[in-house]
Amino acid sequence: MNENNLPNIEGEENTTPVTEETAEETADEVFEAAEEILEDVLEDVVDEENGLSEEDIEFVTQQVEEFAETQKAKGGAGKVVAIVIVVIAILAAAGFGVFKYLTRNPYNEMGYINVSGRTIEEVAAQAGLGLDEFLAEYSLPADMPADTEESAAYYNIPLSKIAEMYGMDTAAIKEMLGLGDDVTDTTPWGEAEGKAPLSKYIGEENLEAFKAEYGLGEEVTGETLWGEIRNTVDAKTLEMQQQAAAEAEAGADAETADDTQTDADANAEGGAETEQAAE
Repeated sequence: MNENNLPNIEGEENTTPVTEETAEETADEVFEAAEEILEDVLEDVVDEENGLSEEDIEFVTQQVEEFAETQKAKGGAGKVVAIVIVVIAILAAAGFGVFKYLTRNPYNEMGYINVSGRTIEEVAAQAGLGLDEFLAEYSLPADMPADTEESAAYYNIPLSKIAEMYGMDTAAIKEMLGLGDDVTDTTPWGEAEGKAPLSKYIGEENLEAFKAEYGLGEEVTGETLWGEIRNTVDAKTLEMQQQAAAEAEAGADAETADDTQTDADANAEGGAETEQAAE
């Protein structure tokens, strides 16, 4: 292969000589592909968290198109790397959180509420385990990131491992929760648990008290699946935990204030006695 013969996508030699015209055609194809990729990225990151707007998209697209036109004017068939760099630079400079988008944790986007507020890195450290050991211990994916929320990890433990943790086998836990044949050893706990009817999950006799505690309405019955109300229950649990923590903190502050006042009173009394003795 010589410098005028380029390999095609399949790796076969392209015997068409590279001319100014073919170079420009190649550049056009590259720019079109780059624009499509950019459009896909922008569509994915347009959400409330990253704060992108239609104006943001228009600005970035305009900048990339202007750069592309400049490179095409130079016969820029070899400017692919420059295009990639400028796209990243524009997005980063505009503060669009693209790094966060590219490094986002899919497990934390599964919709579970992290009641504990901890990550698996923290949980593993508190257990005296390295992250790899922790993941292996609970049969979790080896590539699960350290910042995965504890709830997301818990709900991704396979059913067979959950059964083992409770001293049961898969068949027994399925029978206890009323789960069907579509639930297997490898079904993630969050999915399996979510298919359990409340009559099985908490017991029919506990249903009314449970509903009252978590503010559930009459539409919730024994046939309601746990997955349909899990987030409501977890959100209420988190709220109650935060309220209890706030009350405990307020009580500690009040106790500290009382102790401070007691010390002040004692000091004042001691000072008065000293003054009287001096007289």
